[in-house]
Amino acid sequence: MLTLIILVVLLIGVYAGARRGLVLQVVYTIGYILSFFVAKAYYLNLSEKLEMLVPYSQPGIDDNMIYYNTAEKLNLDYAFYNALAFLLIIAIGWLITRIIGYMLNSLTFLPLLREVNYLGGGLLGFIMQYLAIFLFLKFLTFIPFEFVQDQFTNSGLANWIVQNTPYLSTTVYDWWLGIVNTSQ
Repeated sequence: MLTLIILVVLLIGVYAGARRGLVLQVVYTIGYILSFFVAKAYYLNLSEKLEMLVPYSQPGIDDNMIYYNTAEKLNLDYAFYNALAFLLIIAIGWLITRIIGYMLNSLTFLPLLREVNYLGGGLLGFIMQYLAIFLFLKFLTFIPFEFVQDQFTNSGLANWIVQNTPYLSTTVYDWWLGIVNTSQ
């Protein structure tokens, strides 16, 4: 079921990008990339504050967490708050980007070669949607409920996205678990 949802969301990303066209989708992509870097810079500050506001159900030693060993399970609360802060900052950045994109909607109608406009916009829409899915799925890996963990066991696509997304699978894992220097 999760695989089907992911595929539908990716298709929606392609459709939305193609409909916007290449120029407007480039504006959205730049905004989303800026949101990503702002989130990278400030998520640690926000995560400290979220610890006081949002409860986290720490997994027990015997809980089956697909992607984390016993030692990592003990620090998943830290990773959960880091991931939540990161996603909140990105969501705010994406909202601002959407507002700006709405104001620049006339860029959709710039005269470009029709196929290039649709294909370029669709490709960028797919990439941005894929990254959003990756971040959301990575966040869900920290949720210690059996139902959530079973979704990853039952979906080869979700499992592949979380574990094999080039560069981001290991980098985001390291950021959120606090394994590396976060200024990198």
